[in-house]
Amino acid sequence: MKELFRFLASRPLLLVELLLASLLINLLGLASSLYIMQVLSRYVSSGVDATLVTLTAGVVVAVVAEWLLRQLRRHLAGGVIHRPMGRLSAGFFNSLLGVRLLDLLRLSGGERRELINHLATAQKTYTPAAVVTVLDLPFAFLFVGALFLINHLVAVIAAVFLLIVFLITLVHQRRLALPTQQVAQQAARHGSLTASVMTTAESVRVFRGAELMRRRWWEHQVALHRDQVGLTDRQDNVQTLTQGIGTLMGVAVIAAGAKLANMGLMDTSLLVGSNIIASRAMSPVLRFAQIVPQLAKARQGLETLVRFGRLSMEKTEGVVLREFTGRIELQSVGFSWPGAKGSLFESLTVVAESGQLLAVIGSNGTGKTTLLRLLAGVLEPQRGRILVDGYSQEQLDPDWWRQQLLYIPQEPLFMEASLRDNLLTMRPDMDDEELNALVDRTGLRRFVNENTQGLDLVLAEGGHYLSPGIRRRIALARALAADGQLVLMDEPLEGVDAEGRQMFLELMRDLIAAGRTVVAASHDAGMAKVAHQVIDLDSKPVPMVRTTGSLSAKEGQM
Repeated sequence: MKELFRFLASRPLLLVELLLASLLINLLGLASSLYIMQVLSRYVSSGVDATLVTLTAGVVVAVVAEWLLRQLRRHLAGGVIHRPMGRLSAGFFNSLLGVRLLDLLRLSGGERRELINHLATAQKTYTPAAVVTVLDLPFAFLFVGALFLINHLVAVIAAVFLLIVFLITLVHQRRLALPTQQVAQQAARHGSLTASVMTTAESVRVFRGAELMRRRWWEHQVALHRDQVGLTDRQDNVQTLTQGIGTLMGVAVIAAGAKLANMGLMDTSLLVGSNIIASRAMSPVLRFAQIVPQLAKARQGLETLVRFGRLSMEKTEGVVLREFTGRIELQSVGFSWPGAKGSLFESLTVVAESGQLLAVIGSNGTGKTTLLRLLAGVLEPQRGRILVDGYSQEQLDPDWWRQQLLYIPQEPLFMEASLRDNLLTMRPDMDDEELNALVDRTGLRRFVNENTQGLDLVLAEGGHYLSPGIRRRIALARALAADGQLVLMDEPLEGVDAEGRQMFLELMRDLIAAGRTVVAASHDAGMAKVAHQVIDLDSKPVPMVRTTGSLSAKEGQM
């Protein structure tokens, strides 16, 4: 609820208009009660049809006016809520795009999906209807004031019941925090397991993992069901309790009114009208009680989104060099993953000049991919520094630096966009002739011609469904579009056929001949034989760096 108040406070003029509209709506809401009282006291006793017509016409005008004001208020409430929710959505997406990769990798797949669920919950909860419910809440006591004009005892009875329901609702909102958080955590674990089964469907079948996954799914399902039932039971119990109290209020008002009527202090029309007004007073309080569970869930989600927004962001500006020669120097670079027992590597010192091939070799898990990520600037060394033509990499403008890279990751993934758009991200001004030349150069022509959409084929879900060879060719085309000076290749010969292998080797030769600096991570022994320098990450904790010679005619032996 604090969030709704903050949204309202951010638009003070609009808040005044909303409060005025709410006041008029609630005043007009008294019309039906007054109509009934007047009909019972004046028309029934006199039987004058003109009186009935006048009263009916008046209440119809009031009902229509109230309806029009409610439409206006809903529109105004939308003006209050849409802007901050738009900022929240945009801020979350910008955080996803700009958060430091290391911080993002610390989140599990389930936690990342829950972030999206939290945003959806907030958007579903903080609506114009929720704003209207909160605005109507204080006007419940307007109806209590109307009851005071009829009879003090009836008004006091209604006020006591209203306060009881309101206090129960506030206490319930506080007590929902922990169980709501537990359900969210269990849902994240359950969703993560379900998603992993979908992405590893082949392995689950081939390696007979169905029974293990089924057992784990049931464990998560039981825990999630237990927490959800506990939370739902609490919510249902409180809603049943508040509704019961609302019913008891009606009973108490009628009983007190009947006693007063017996004593000659209230007539039938006032008794009926008092009951209607008391019910009208209770209505916004009960509506508020109904949205409290959703508000509690949304608040927890917002807190999680706010914490995510506080993660460290990549910098967006820095030094832009007039020209980059391709010289890269690592000075005593060290890196270790959070929570790991030891470092991937320490005190790594090496210089790579333009026109050279620097091979990075080592077993799986020794840090080859991580080293390339450090060079690409998506991870930062925890010790030492990386120099780019003598400038510290951390001083450089990240966007400029990435324009200097031809980066082919080991597991290429692509943006949810067309093949054309993925190839144009590095050079949006590339014309169709250059684009088609790039397709031909990387051996993608057959793939493009064989699908009906051609370059407009959307690479959904990162393109993981494509064959490894096609993904590598697309990744190569995307990299070459940048025309950068530093080439980073992660296992470039893995998953490609003989034709693709020859194409990559010729490309490496051409890039080096053109004066590019090539850093290739590979477990292929042939790569080390033709490199100018080799970093052996199997040597721990300080990698061995050795000079071997230059790229030569030995490519054919790789």
